[in-house]
Amino acid sequence: MMRAPILYLAVAVAAPIYGGQVCPYMEGLPVWEFEGYVALPMAIILGLRLALHPVYVKAAPMIERSHRQFKLDMGLFTLAGLGTSLLLHLVLDFPLWQMGYKLTLSFITGGLFASLDMALDQERKSIYKSIENPDSLLPPSKVMPRSRMFALVAISITGLSILIVLLMILRDFNWLAQQPADVRDFHGAINSVVIEVLLVMGVLLAFSMNLIFSVARNLRILFKLETSALESISRGDLSVHVPVATQDELGYIAGVTNTMILKLRDHLRLRRGLDIAAEVQQNFLPESAPE
Repeated sequence: MMRAPILYLAVAVAAPIYGGQVCPYMEGLPVWEFEGYVALPMAIILGLRLALHPVYVKAAPMIERSHRQFKLDMGLFTLAGLGTSLLLHLVLDFPLWQMGYKLTLSFITGGLFASLDMALDQERKSIYKSIENPDSLLPPSKVMPRSRMFALVAISITGLSILIVLLMILRDFNWLAQQPADVRDFHGAINSVVIEVLLVMGVLLAFSMNLIFSVARNLRILFKLETSALESISRGDLSVHVPVATQDELGYIAGVTNTMILKLRDHLRLRRGLDIAAEVQQNFLPESAPE
């Protein structure tokens, strides 16, 4: 319940701080004042999320909820970045393009990590709900390969991380060029820049590790459910089913497994019917040959 507000608050706090590190226009603005300008767009998108989540995410089939969750949150974070940039332009007359793209980029990067985390959490909820009340046991009509999604996410995270670190390094180079020529002061400035870069990379690494563990957790749940169902089938228990809660290869395999279980049930029912018919016919036959 508290996952979304915490992640939204984390992005709202981190994005302006980073924006102040890479944009000279935002650098001179006190953090508390900066956060005040961020508060209004963030309050608006949180209100939009409360209104849209029941009708866009919860009303959708469980197999589609995680993708809708990601699209909703990612769109709201992007909207918050654009709204904050526009507000700073209108109130403080900051250049919209020179300042806006850097601030919006920080919201998009933080929003990407937060949106993926909430989408994976929504996927887990859908899996657990599908165990008891499945929407469908059949394979998904549209399969989105998880390997392709992994590649897109990895490319996006890597590209945004490199761009963020590059913008910060360029800003630091400009700052170093303005420092006094004293050697000791210059070495101290270099150390400050290195510590700053390492700190940002550490934060990005922590967010990435969190996503890796979250993905591994979901995969472990899905593999466990599939393996448990196959083990039950091998023992002759056909009362089980595998929840079809994802639109990837695992969801397709789960649907095919359920189809196999249904066909085995029909085959077993037909076999039992034939056995009963054969027993009835045997009872009609005389016990001995007629004289």
